[in-house]
Amino acid sequence: MSNNNLLSLQEIQDLLQDKKLYVITKATGLSYPTLKKLADGKPENYTSRTLSKVSDYLKPKKNTENSAV
Repeated sequence: MSNNNLLSLQEIQDLLQDKKLYVITKATGLSYPTLKKLADGKPENYTSRTLSKVSDYLKPKKNTENSAV
């Protein structure tokens, strides 16, 4: 989980737009309110752990943008 592998905040927000956040909460262990704020672009001091977990979840799916997740 090194920081150079993190997606940018904008990439994360863009990729979360068509996703079911409750599925991501189960896969990452992050709370729904945190993911909702992140997806909505609300300013927050997101931890590197949060961004890393979301990045790790979204990265494999970045190349399959038509996925139903």
